[in-house]
Amino acid sequence: MPGITILAGLTVLLYIRLKKILYKNLLIKVKNDYELIKQEYDKLLQENIELKQEYCGLEKSAFEIIALYDITKEICKTLELDGVFSSFKEQIDKYIEVSDCRFIKDHSADLSPYNNYTILPFKIGNTLVGYLVADIIKSEDKEKFHILAGQFLLGIKRAHLYQKIQELAITDGLTQMFTRRYWLERFEEEIERSKKFKYSFSFLMVDIDHFKVYNDRYGHLVGDAILKV
Repeated sequence: MPGITILAGLTVLLYIRLKKILYKNLLIKVKNDYELIKQEYDKLLQENIELKQEYCGLEKSAFEIIALYDITKEICKTLELDGVFSSFKEQIDKYIEVSDCRFIKDHSADLSPYNNYTILPFKIGNTLVGYLVADIIKSEDKEKFHILAGQFLLGIKRAHLYQKIQELAITDGLTQMFTRRYWLERFEEEIERSKKFKYSFSFLMVDIDHFKVYNDRYGHLVGDAILKV
Protein backbone atom coordinates (compact mmCIF):
# COMPACT_ATOMS: atom_id res chain seq x y z
CA MET A 1 0.00 0.00 0.00
CA PRO A 2 2.77 2.51 0.79
CA GLY A 3 4.38 1.53 -2.52
CA ILE A 4 1.23 2.41 -4.38
CA THR A 5 1.11 5.75 -2.63
CA ILE A 6 4.72 6.50 -3.53
CA LEU A 7 4.07 5.44 -7.15
CA ALA A 8 1.01 7.64 -7.32
CA GLY A 9 3.00 10.54 -5.93
CA LEU A 10 5.81 10.02 -8.43
CA THR A 11 3.25 9.85 -11.23
CA VAL A 12 1.75 13.13 -10.15
CA LEU A 13 5.17 14.74 -9.91
CA LEU A 14 6.12 13.37 -13.31
CA TYR A 15 2.85 14.68 -14.78
CA ILE A 16 3.44 18.12 -13.31
CA ARG A 17 7.02 18.15 -14.58
CA LEU A 18 5.99 17.03 -18.04
CA LYS A 19 3.23 19.63 -18.11
CA LYS A 20 5.74 22.35 -17.22
CA ILE A 21 8.09 21.19 -19.97
CA LEU A 22 5.28 21.10 -22.53
CA TYR A 23 4.03 24.49 -21.41
CA LYS A 24 7.53 25.95 -21.66
CA ASN A 25 8.05 24.51 -25.15
CA LEU A 26 4.63 25.77 -26.19
CA LEU A 27 5.44 29.18 -24.79
CA ILE A 28 8.76 29.25 -26.70
CA LYS A 29 6.97 28.19 -29.92
CA VAL A 30 4.26 30.80 -29.47
CA LYS A 31 6.91 33.44 -28.81
CA ASN A 32 8.87 32.44 -31.91
CA ASP A 33 5.71 32.41 -34.02
CA TYR A 34 4.82 35.82 -32.65
CA GLU A 35 8.26 37.17 -33.58
CA LEU A 36 7.94 35.78 -37.09
CA ILE A 37 4.44 37.22 -37.50
CA LYS A 38 5.61 40.57 -36.13
CA GLN A 39 8.56 40.64 -38.55
CA GLU A 40 6.26 39.78 -41.45
CA TYR A 41 3.80 42.47 -40.33
CA ASP A 42 6.58 45.07 -40.05
CA LYS A 43 7.81 44.07 -43.51
CA LEU A 44 4.32 44.40 -45.01
CA LEU A 45 3.85 47.71 -43.22
CA GLN A 46 7.10 49.06 -44.68
CA GLU A 47 6.16 47.83 -48.16
CA ASN A 48 2.79 49.53 -47.79
CA ILE A 49 4.50 52.81 -46.85
CA GLU A 50 6.84 52.51 -49.84
CA LEU A 51 3.91 51.73 -52.16
CA LYS A 52 2.03 54.78 -50.87
CA GLN A 53 5.08 56.95 -51.46
CA GLU A 54 5.50 55.51 -54.95
CA TYR A 55 1.80 56.03 -55.65
CA CYS A 56 2.02 59.66 -54.49
CA GLY A 57 5.04 60.17 -56.76
CA LEU A 58 3.29 58.58 -59.74
CA GLU A 59 0.12 60.58 -59.03
CA LYS A 60 2.13 63.80 -58.90
CA SER A 61 3.93 62.92 -62.16
CA ALA A 62 0.61 62.04 -63.81
CA PHE A 63 -0.95 65.37 -62.79
CA GLU A 64 2.15 67.21 -64.04
CA ILE A 65 2.01 65.43 -67.40
CA ILE A 66 -1.75 66.11 -67.70
CA ALA A 67 -1.05 69.76 -66.88
CA LEU A 68 1.60 69.85 -69.60
CA TYR A 69 -0.90 68.60 -72.18
CA ASP A 70 -3.51 71.07 -70.93
CA ILE A 71 -1.29 74.08 -71.66
CA THR A 72 -1.98 73.79 -75.40
CA LYS A 73 -4.67 76.45 -75.06
CA GLU A 74 -2.12 78.79 -73.46
CA ILE A 75 0.45 78.22 -76.21
CA CYS A 76 -2.20 78.53 -78.93
CA LYS A 77 -3.90 81.63 -77.56
CA THR A 78 -2.25 83.68 -80.32
CA LEU A 79 -2.08 83.04 -84.05
CA GLU A 80 1.21 84.89 -84.53
CA LEU A 81 4.26 82.62 -84.75
CA ASP A 82 6.40 84.84 -82.51
CA GLY A 83 3.57 85.02 -80.01
CA VAL A 84 3.26 81.23 -80.00
CA PHE A 85 6.95 80.88 -79.12
CA SER A 86 6.67 83.53 -76.40
CA SER A 87 3.81 81.60 -74.79
CA PHE A 88 5.77 78.37 -75.14
CA LYS A 89 8.86 79.91 -73.52
CA GLU A 90 6.70 81.19 -70.66
CA GLN A 91 5.35 77.68 -70.03
CA ILE A 92 8.85 76.16 -70.28
CA ASP A 93 10.05 78.46 -67.50
CA LYS A 94 7.15 77.31 -65.29
CA TYR A 95 7.79 73.60 -65.52
CA ILE A 96 11.48 72.96 -66.24
CA GLU A 97 14.86 74.68 -66.05
CA VAL A 98 16.46 75.47 -69.42
CA SER A 99 19.41 77.83 -69.65
CA ASP A 100 18.72 78.75 -73.27
CA CYS A 101 15.79 77.97 -75.56
CA ARG A 102 15.07 79.48 -78.97
CA PHE A 103 13.18 78.76 -82.18
CA ILE A 104 15.19 79.12 -85.40
CA LYS A 105 12.78 79.77 -88.26
CA ASP A 106 15.48 79.73 -90.95
CA HIS A 107 15.57 76.07 -92.03
CA SER A 108 18.91 76.63 -93.75
CA ALA A 109 20.53 78.19 -90.67
CA ASP A 110 23.96 77.06 -89.49
CA LEU A 111 23.41 74.87 -86.42
CA SER A 112 27.07 74.37 -85.56
CA PRO A 113 26.89 76.88 -82.64
CA TYR A 114 24.29 74.56 -81.08
CA ASN A 115 26.28 71.31 -81.13
CA ASN A 116 25.74 70.75 -77.41
CA TYR A 117 22.05 71.69 -77.57
CA THR A 118 19.01 69.47 -77.86
CA ILE A 119 17.82 70.14 -81.43
CA LEU A 120 14.31 69.27 -82.59
CA PRO A 121 13.48 69.81 -86.28
CA PHE A 122 9.87 70.91 -86.76
CA LYS A 123 8.01 69.86 -89.89
CA ILE A 124 4.53 70.55 -91.18
CA GLY A 125 3.87 67.75 -93.62
CA ASN A 126 7.16 67.36 -95.47
CA THR A 127 8.10 71.02 -95.08
CA LEU A 128 10.73 71.96 -92.52
CA VAL A 129 9.59 75.11 -90.73
CA GLY A 130 12.43 75.52 -88.25
CA TYR A 131 14.38 74.12 -85.32
CA LEU A 132 13.69 74.21 -81.60
CA VAL A 133 17.02 74.29 -79.74
CA ALA A 134 17.51 74.08 -75.98
CA ASP A 135 20.58 73.89 -73.77
CA ILE A 136 21.24 72.02 -70.50
CA ILE A 137 18.06 70.01 -69.96
CA LYS A 138 18.13 67.79 -66.88
CA SER A 139 17.53 64.10 -67.54
CA GLU A 140 14.37 64.15 -65.40
CA ASP A 141 13.03 67.11 -67.42
CA LYS A 142 13.59 65.70 -70.91
CA GLU A 143 10.20 63.98 -71.10
CA LYS A 144 8.47 67.19 -70.01
CA PHE A 145 10.45 69.17 -72.58
CA HIS A 146 9.40 66.84 -75.42
CA ILE A 147 5.75 67.05 -74.31
CA LEU A 148 5.93 70.85 -74.27
CA ALA A 149 7.70 70.81 -77.65
CA GLY A 150 4.82 68.76 -79.04
CA GLN A 151 2.34 71.36 -77.81
CA PHE A 152 4.50 74.09 -79.34
CA LEU A 153 4.41 72.28 -82.68
CA LEU A 154 0.62 72.20 -82.49
CA GLY A 155 0.67 75.97 -81.95
CA ILE A 156 2.97 76.44 -84.95
CA LYS A 157 0.71 74.30 -87.15
CA ARG A 158 -2.30 76.34 -86.04
CA ALA A 159 -0.50 79.63 -86.77
CA HIS A 160 0.63 78.39 -90.19
CA LEU A 161 -2.88 77.15 -91.01
CA TYR A 162 -4.34 80.52 -90.06
CA GLN A 163 -1.73 82.30 -92.19
CA LYS A 164 -2.48 79.98 -95.13
CA ILE A 165 -6.21 80.62 -94.83
CA GLN A 166 -5.58 84.36 -94.72
CA GLU A 167 -3.44 84.13 -97.85
CA LEU A 168 -6.05 82.03 -99.67
CA ALA A 169 -8.74 84.54 -98.72
CA ILE A 170 -6.90 87.46 -100.35
CA THR A 171 -5.03 85.68 -103.17
CA ASP A 172 -6.32 84.72 -106.61
CA GLY A 173 -5.78 81.00 -107.19
CA LEU A 174 -4.84 81.42 -110.84
CA THR A 175 -2.49 84.41 -110.87
CA GLN A 176 -1.37 84.21 -107.21
CA MET A 177 -2.00 87.95 -107.01
CA PHE A 178 -4.25 89.79 -104.56
CA THR A 179 -7.98 89.55 -105.19
CA ARG A 180 -9.89 92.58 -106.46
CA ARG A 181 -11.72 93.02 -103.13
CA TYR A 182 -8.51 92.98 -101.08
CA TRP A 183 -6.77 95.25 -103.60
CA LEU A 184 -9.56 97.84 -103.32
CA GLU A 185 -9.37 97.70 -99.50
CA ARG A 186 -5.61 98.22 -99.51
CA PHE A 187 -5.95 100.88 -102.22
CA GLU A 188 -8.28 102.93 -100.02
CA GLU A 189 -6.01 102.42 -96.98
CA GLU A 190 -2.94 103.61 -98.89
CA ILE A 191 -4.79 106.68 -100.17
CA GLU A 192 -5.82 107.60 -96.62
CA ARG A 193 -2.28 106.98 -95.34
CA SER A 194 -0.82 109.18 -98.07
CA LYS A 195 -3.24 111.96 -97.19
CA LYS A 196 -2.48 111.66 -93.48
CA PHE A 197 1.31 111.79 -93.82
CA LYS A 198 1.30 113.92 -96.99
CA TYR A 199 3.08 111.26 -99.02
CA SER A 200 3.10 111.15 -102.83
CA PHE A 201 0.93 108.33 -104.09
CA SER A 202 1.20 106.40 -107.36
CA PHE A 203 0.30 102.97 -108.67
CA LEU A 204 1.02 100.95 -111.79
CA MET A 205 -1.58 99.38 -114.07
CA VAL A 206 -0.53 96.68 -116.56
CA ASP A 207 -2.55 95.46 -119.52
CA ILE A 208 -1.97 92.38 -121.69
CA ASP A 209 -2.13 93.27 -125.37
CA HIS A 210 -4.65 91.32 -127.46
CA PHE A 211 -5.52 89.06 -124.54
CA LYS A 212 -9.16 88.79 -125.58
CA VAL A 213 -8.15 87.73 -129.08
CA TYR A 214 -5.99 84.87 -127.72
CA ASN A 215 -8.67 83.91 -125.25
CA ASP A 216 -11.40 83.76 -127.94
CA ARG A 217 -9.20 82.02 -130.52
CA TYR A 218 -7.47 79.39 -128.37
CA GLY A 219 -9.87 79.01 -125.48
CA HIS A 220 -9.87 79.77 -121.77
CA LEU A 221 -7.19 77.19 -120.94
CA VAL A 222 -4.66 79.06 -123.06
CA GLY A 223 -5.94 82.32 -121.59
CA ASP A 224 -5.34 80.97 -118.10
CA ALA A 225 -1.82 79.89 -119.09
CA ILE A 226 -1.10 83.42 -120.34
CA LEU A 227 -2.33 84.93 -117.06
CA LYS A 228 -0.08 82.59 -115.09
CA VAL A 229 2.93 83.69 -117.12
